[in-house]
Amino acid sequence: MPPPTQFGGRRPDLLPNEQEVSYENTLEWLDRRKNWLIGLFGAALLAIVGVVTWRIQTAKGEAAAAAAYANARSIESLQNLVQHHAGTRVAVFAAMALADLFFQQGEWDKAAALYQEVLRDHVASPLAPAAALGLGAVEEARGNKEEALRWYRGVASNAGTYAAPQAACAVASLLERGGQLLEARQAYEDVAARFPASASRVEALSRLERLKVLLRKSAPPTSPSPSSPTVPSKK
Repeated sequence: MPPPTQFGGRRPDLLPNEQEVSYENTLEWLDRRKNWLIGLFGAALLAIVGVVTWRIQTAKGEAAAAAAYANARSIESLQNLVQHHAGTRVAVFAAMALADLFFQQGEWDKAAALYQEVLRDHVASPLAPAAALGLGAVEEARGNKEEALRWYRGVASNAGTYAAPQAACAVASLLERGGQLLEARQAYEDVAARFPASASRVEALSRLERLKVLLRKSAPPTSPSPSSPTVPSKK
């Protein structure tokens, strides 16, 4: 009879190995928690279905808002878009278009309120710099030069936005109209240097040439240097 082994007389090759034990434990764990797992799977499935449904509904809402925006021609239609499609990207476009209409009609308060709303509620929107530019235009129209310059310079300082060249050119133009010709000249030169690929560069260079002519005309005439007295020749 073979001597007993360290496994209590059982042959090692007949003992369950670690993989078998692990597999049996897994089956036991799954059996005890099958109801919980089924519920968890169902909840995850419902969550996925909910996300997909939400995305579909959001896409449909955006599409409907875009169609309405394409047909919007009046202040009333734009106001309806802003109210009934709040939270969509199209509503932000409609708010900006509405603000621009109010600005063109000279209703500064209404225009400013909409520009501020876009800045407050949609700060990450690509239209946010345009809203800040609009506020600068409102302040300029109101005669608040320093406040307008503050808004324009704030937009122009962020060279990565599409509105920055236009804002920088607005700074130079406002300085020129205010009679600050030397400062305006420097501002136009900055526009041309900072935004070489923008349409504002062409405008800045054109105004810069005109401004140089004005500066030459306004420069005080140089008085001729006094001539040295002639010494009478000796005969």
